[in-house]
Amino acid sequence: VTARGQSLTLEKDQRAEVAQGAAPAGPLPVERNLIRDGEFQEPPGVTWRVDARPPADPNESPGEVQPVTIGGRRAMKFQRRGENWGQVGLEQDLNQDVRDFKSLRLLVDVFLSFQDLSNCGSQGTECPGMVKLRYLDTAGFEKEWLQGFYYKYDANPVFGYTFCAPCSPRYADHLRVEQNQWRTFESDNLLEAMRVAGSPAALLKSVSLYASGHTFDSSVAQVQLLASD
Repeated sequence: VTARGQSLTLEKDQRAEVAQGAAPAGPLPVERNLIRDGEFQEPPGVTWRVDARPPADPNESPGEVQPVTIGGRRAMKFQRRGENWGQVGLEQDLNQDVRDFKSLRLLVDVFLSFQDLSNCGSQGTECPGMVKLRYLDTAGFEKEWLQGFYYKYDANPVFGYTFCAPCSPRYADHLRVEQNQWRTFESDNLLEAMRVAGSPAALLKSVSLYASGHTFDSSVAQVQLLASD
């Protein structure tokens, strides 16, 4: 790669970035992280927007988001105490065209301290840890990819589902993890999963990290959304 009289040699699985009027930057990994501040070095409300939904009972707290350190990891904690539904988390706009990407993988560390609901609630939408990608498919329709995490399990679905019942398309079931232990989640190629589901992605709109339910205490760390051309 040559720009402004400077050359850069790339090996296999490396890339370079060339801004207008600038020398080439690199070599860089073939995958690039689409998420900004995935290690939560900035306080809530700077890069990540706090998203606290109005609770079902207006007399209850919507919940709190606060930076913490757990086992040496910088994380964001979602915490709430209530008898009725509430949801609180973080959201980041992406607005990234992904039609030329070959691969898109999500990596996130999850730590679940407490949940009062079994599984993920009556519709499978109330996990103490959740990640959501909002995207436009190639037909222009808005879709969602959702992954939940829980530890409190009941085999009877009357006490809650372990998958998102109203989601369309419905992707993977929610993941059961150990309480009070870090769990690293790494997705398969999401672009392929979206294509197979009949809703191939064109534009990634946003990523959300949140907790939903009645009473919960959960944390997330080291969030990456790795794209490769």
